[in-house]
Amino acid sequence: MLGKPVLTRLADYDALYRQFRWPAPALYNIGVEICDRWAEAEPGRVALIDAHADGRCDEVSYGGLRDGSNRIANALRAFGIGRGDRVAILLPQSRDVAAIHIAIYKMAAIALPTAPLG
Repeated sequence: MLGKPVLTRLADYDALYRQFRWPAPALYNIGVEICDRWAEAEPGRVALIDAHADGRCDEVSYGGLRDGSNRIANALRAFGIGRGDRVAILLPQSRDVAAIHIAIYKMAAIALPTAPLG
């Protein structure tokens, strides 16, 4: 059975527009949602596949991603980074950068990805 529909049937668009609200939880953390929730349920499940230029592939589990992102979050916190702070990331894409993003999200800080030139 499907959950309650987001939209109710109304013939009047203006009434529908006025009544519509996205269902939003009181508290939500995307870092916890995309990593920790899965790590708790299935820590060994593959979360990321890091494909190298030479053809090698490394797998990163949800448990490993959770542990790595927690270490990074603790290090950032030790440097005084906190909720709402902006953290610039100037690194090429990698599994480490994924863990950095998740760490920043868990802290309720703001990730500012930048792109290295060249």
